[in-house]
Amino acid sequence: MKVPETLTLNGIHHTKEMLMKRIENQCFESDLLLKEVFTFLAFWLDGKPTIEVKTSGSTGTPKFLLVEKEQMLQSALLTTTYFDLKPNMNALLCLSPAYIAGKMMIVRSMVANLNLITTNVTSYPLAAIESKIDFAAMVPFQFIKTYSETPEKLTKISTIILGGSGLNPAITLAAEKITTSVFHTYGMTETLSHIALRAVNGPEKSDWFTPFDGIDISLDYRECLMINAPMLSKKKLITNDIAILDENNCFRILGRYDDVIITAGIKIHPNMIETKIVSTLRFPFAIVPVEDDKAGQLPFLVIEQTLSLSEVYDLWMQLMEHLTEQEVPRQIVSIEPFPLLESGKIDRRAISNMLKQKF
Repeated sequence: MKVPETLTLNGIHHTKEMLMKRIENQCFESDLLLKEVFTFLAFWLDGKPTIEVKTSGSTGTPKFLLVEKEQMLQSALLTTTYFDLKPNMNALLCLSPAYIAGKMMIVRSMVANLNLITTNVTSYPLAAIESKIDFAAMVPFQFIKTYSETPEKLTKISTIILGGSGLNPAITLAAEKITTSVFHTYGMTETLSHIALRAVNGPEKSDWFTPFDGIDISLDYRECLMINAPMLSKKKLITNDIAILDENNCFRILGRYDDVIITAGIKIHPNMIETKIVSTLRFPFAIVPVEDDKAGQLPFLVIEQTLSLSEVYDLWMQLMEHLTEQEVPRQIVSIEPFPLLESGKIDRRAISNMLKQKF
């Protein structure tokens, strides 16, 4: 497939010559997001078959990968075909093109001849958006922040895909109250964005991810997901995501293999605990393991909030109502502010290292 060289950006159709001119003059751009867009386009239009992409660092040290542009085009086709995106539809870019999610929004717009509308990459990206949007990709925090501020703005978007982390019940509840079609995605930089989707609301709502056509999944000996996507990668990708499969080749993610807490021989998945207690907590939190001489590991609840002794006691009582004996955190620790990765996600490894110094 030929690499597309034109892009409609904020209502203006740019030929390759126009894009190259703006790339040359990007140092004069006052808009940071547009600078990032043209930085990406400079590499996209350099005539080389490959391009460098950076992982987010949420599952380890951030690293750079060299991928084929043809594979990015195939990924874009999977998404634009699935959602039936047509020329001149409006797509919203509210994620940084420094990472794969933002890059792929640009590529999808070029492949499907969409009008790419840029806005601020903030927790509330729709603040200045008044026009109707046909397709948008967000991280969960942007979605719930927008819903809490101006839920009517979300209804101006026909379809939203949410990626980058799991979805808590508050997001699912919010999605059920709006007419916008909301999907949760599964993927990573190595798969060039998502390879599977699940509907969060509407008649097709499901807890199970359905892979795109042509993508095969299986489990390894650890019960971690393996992905075979020939159009996106030349080799099978082995993840650290513990999953279960059904008879239709759909899957659910239980947690990460390297995040599992083994306490007294019992395996505990932090994200499953977090899902159970998210409605109880109204501030950022994370379940992380702390080494223990007797039990091996113990689950700790780390919160980005300072609580009084009575508030801690009340919180503990609520946790005991929702969790099993093994799941109840052994301690509640306050860390303010939470360390974050460049991508904006909570840096769990940094939190774990901070706890090692305390306990």
